[in-house]
Amino acid sequence: MDYKEILRNKASKLQDLVEKYGANLSPEEINNIRTLINNTYEITNGRLDALDYDVRNESIMNYHAQLDSAFSKFKGFEEREKEEQTETREDI
Repeated sequence: MDYKEILRNKASKLQDLVEKYGANLSPEEINNIRTLINNTYEITNGRLDALDYDVRNESIMNYHAQLDSAFSKFKGFEEREKEEQTETREDI
């Protein structure tokens, strides 16, 4: 898998989280995350390929860091949902 696929996969998973848990975040946070997702798709359509090798690698790492940071905003929501599902199963 090349860097484009990895970044697109992260953006896609982040989009899924926005759709599922977005109501729990502020409008500004949602807007920032959506902008990041859109920019990720845009840069993986060839824009990074045109950059110098070192600049491209720095940009790739920057996008990984930004996406990972955005994922961290949803971590608590996923954990709570798993706990609730476990509690529901135990009640049955």
